[in-house]
Amino acid sequence: LPPEHNLMGTFCHSILEGVFAGNKSIPSIEEAADAVGQLFDERLPKDAAPLAQPDKRIERHKLRNQLVGATRTLISTLIEGGYTTIDIEVGLGGEAFGKELVGSVDCVASKTDGEEAIIDFKYGGRAKYQALIADGKAVQLATYAHGRFRSTEKYPAVAYLVLSDGLLYTPSGSPIDGDTNRTLIDGIGITAVWDSFSLAIEKADGWLTGDYHVPARPLLDAEHWPDGTSIVLETRLKANDVQAVCKYCDYT
Repeated sequence: LPPEHNLMGTFCHSILEGVFAGNKSIPSIEEAADAVGQLFDERLPKDAAPLAQPDKRIERHKLRNQLVGATRTLISTLIEGGYTTIDIEVGLGGEAFGKELVGSVDCVASKTDGEEAIIDFKYGGRAKYQALIADGKAVQLATYAHGRFRSTEKYPAVAYLVLSDGLLYTPSGSPIDGDTNRTLIDGIGITAVWDSFSLAIEKADGWLTGDYHVPARPLLDAEHWPDGTSIVLETRLKANDVQAVCKYCDYT
């Protein structure tokens, strides 16, 4: 079983997928909240058994309230923004750097004119995702947007939805339309983020093509990094901390 924090995030995501997957019409706020709460109760003992234990009553009650609250934020924003359909785990499509993009977007909302918004679900870490948008480093959102651009020929609006806090962060440069439930952050458009990331990759000595070994950039002093590397690496870390990208696997 995964650690409790990871279990919470995975479980919440599965509930949202169970309610909204299938390119459905956006329901009312109350209908969405009720459906999420009901499925949460049904699936908890089957999909998140550690949280169903007697000593976890407070934790699961808090988690349920968090997820229902985040659902209200999401649906309220989409309705006020004029979006009409919602889908979960939507394929990327397209390619980047000569490679096929494989993966899926947590949530895609669409308007009748085809305009899209993509929302990435995160269980916690609101300060982190707020900073990524403000600093123009939301590379994950940019990759999703680039993939959807290949399908729609227009870069979509983007946002992070922090489930534990019910906060929807969207950059001023590529804002999701909606009401005051969204949090508009002063940040560059997602197209500019992708362009910066793309340029950095193109200057990365060809490791993506397999012509060179993958360099361990975090082990080098920042002054030796190629231009653009700081879009995914931190130049000033706290004491005893490591680069976030070095936490993605067990190879330290």
